[in-house]
Amino acid sequence: MPALEEIAKTENWSITTYLISECYTVDVMVDFGTPERSQNCLDWNKKVIDEIPKDHYDLVVFSNRTWAKMPGKTRAQTWTAAGAAYTRVLTKWADAGTPTLVLHDTPYATELKNVPDCVAAHLDDLSACDGTRAREQKDPLADAAARMSNPDVKMLDLTDRICSGETCYSVLGGVIVYFDRGHMSATFAKSLTPDIKKAALSVMAARSGAK
Repeated sequence: MPALEEIAKTENWSITTYLISECYTVDVMVDFGTPERSQNCLDWNKKVIDEIPKDHYDLVVFSNRTWAKMPGKTRAQTWTAAGAAYTRVLTKWADAGTPTLVLHDTPYATELKNVPDCVAAHLDDLSACDGTRAREQKDPLADAAARMSNPDVKMLDLTDRICSGETCYSVLGGVIVYFDRGHMSATFAKSLTPDIKKAALSVMAARSGAK
């Protein structure tokens, strides 16, 4: 949001936010431990998936972490099923003429308990808080978007803004990347504004050119 808000200021955009914790945007059931919680996720997703194309947004910026498993499926099977579901969602929006920018899930410092605490404890050697490319996350949503040839769907992978070579960093340019171990700090998120703006304007221009 900090990056999108920066773009909105310069482009005179308004932002509508659809946000729910852990319930990634698919048209099938995700297992949250109880029938009620699982159904709530599905109901929310059906509402959002149907509502977005009807509201004729100029751009949808879409990102998920595909973590919770689907009923009766292993994690690997869940990723496969989620990829197919994401393709259906993206196709529905694209067919309705809704430009969609998918942001690839960013690396997580999963081997650390808390990045700012690590930084505070290693001010004389910040590299102690860095990790390897093992921090990268599997993202079936991004994979689905990358496979699509529709110009209304674009995927942006910002991993190389956090990782280089074999190292994924916890501090870049004097800015702490995460406020915990996986969620970006607002200051670092703002530093990604130029990348996101370029991609957003590109997918919107592709839609305008198709009209």
